[in-house]
Amino acid sequence: MKKLHFFLTQKLRLDLAASFLVFVNFGLLIIAASDKLIVFATTILGKPITGKLLIPIMFLSIGITAWFLGYILDRFVNYLQAVNTVGNLRNPQIMEILENQKKIDNKLNYLYEEIVKK
Repeated sequence: MKKLHFFLTQKLRLDLAASFLVFVNFGLLIIAASDKLIVFATTILGKPITGKLLIPIMFLSIGITAWFLGYILDRFVNYLQAVNTVGNLRNPQIMEILENQKKIDNKLNYLYEEIVKK
């Protein structure tokens, strides 16, 4: 169990770091495609634009877009709660606890109804 705990801890650390590597990957993509993006932006705006201006704008736009998506997932979708719920449904120990809780609730409801009928 200790080796599994160590492995899962390392995987969590990699997952956390990988989420930030998305921004690095996007940054490299912007830099690699900056000449095409400059032509595209110049065509749309009708004014020439430099790479020194376009690259920071693109970084800011992806950061704001990623934050906004995270806000939507947190505020309206309740993403973390949904992930925990799905994880709990796949966990046999938690399912056993929930089944026992349902049995206890049913017995309490039955006893309450018997008391109320008297």
